[in-house]
Amino acid sequence: MKNIIIVLFSVLLLSSFQQKQTEGAVHWLTNLEKAKKIAKNEHKPILLFFTGSDWCAPCKGLEDNVFTTERFKYYADNYVLVKVDIPRAEDIISAKQLKYNKRLLRIYNKDEHFYYLLVLNHKGQKLGKMKGYYTDYEYYFRFFDKMMRAL
Repeated sequence: MKNIIIVLFSVLLLSSFQQKQTEGAVHWLTNLEKAKKIAKNEHKPILLFFTGSDWCAPCKGLEDNVFTTERFKYYADNYVLVKVDIPRAEDIISAKQLKYNKRLLRIYNKDEHFYYLLVLNHKGQKLGKMKGYYTDYEYYFRFFDKMMRAL
């Protein structure tokens, strides 16, 4: 009986923890046209994040050290976020999504830099960009501040 109570308590605790992680997670869209509509209605810039989620070490570093921080949640509320993933593994995203992402890559990231951050207005006009990985994470937050003021 004691073991059952311990197991049930552990399951409830884990479930609560996972729910908190989901609630606090930043929401990334995968469709730029949808993002443009939201950006227009909410008067926000669009932050495009070109990533190779399963092979790009700087992309993973950016995710782990910037995009998952409490501080980034403030910026996430002030941008419409779009993730453009170009993975090598075929089962990470659908073939349709990969085709769409490659089209965005050809339009907005012709040199295929990974990672690549691009800020657009709701019309798709470029406001600013960033590439290259910086271990001074403050650099990213200064960029986000600057781009918010650019609108």
